[in-house]
Amino acid sequence: TTAAGIEGAVATIDGYANVPSNDYATLMNAISKTGPVAVAVAASTWALYEGGVFSVDMAEGGKNTDLNHAVVLVGYGTDKETGEDYWLVRNSWRPTWGEGGYIRLKRVDPAATSPDDGSANDNDKDCGMDTTPLDGMACETDDDGHPIPPKPIEVCGTSGILYDGVVPVGGRRLP
Repeated sequence: TTAAGIEGAVATIDGYANVPSNDYATLMNAISKTGPVAVAVAASTWALYEGGVFSVDMAEGGKNTDLNHAVVLVGYGTDKETGEDYWLVRNSWRPTWGEGGYIRLKRVDPAATSPDDGSANDNDKDCGMDTTPLDGMACETDDDGHPIPPKPIEVCGTSGILYDGVVPVGGRRLP
């Protein structure tokens, strides 16, 4: 029984669809047209977050990005004070963490940057490598059930948010 006195399931889905990996435009489209998106993120650096637009400097260690936590991406916007674009993410840790249980992650389109031109924007591509994808989402096994060591994967967006998004398909309330 829930706090509202409801017993059992109140909604269902027919399945899910993956958002293409590291596809900024498609993820934005999914948020605006479908609604919340479940995403895998590298959350190891989030513990002390209290507010503001959070970013990881890819030049200062962000290149090794370990996707290790599932959260819900609920929206995006632009900070009124700083002008920084952000993703709005609902975390599961507790409602007193961050901004009422949410974190705003810096939002950068990797395709709109020039990563190898020698400019000051080299680190803005905002991509890194997850060398241990088994820690969060790539759990393939061989015929005997043993884990298959996965190859490192490129993950883009602050905390790797662009790599692994999933949206519900055929969601509806039960009668």
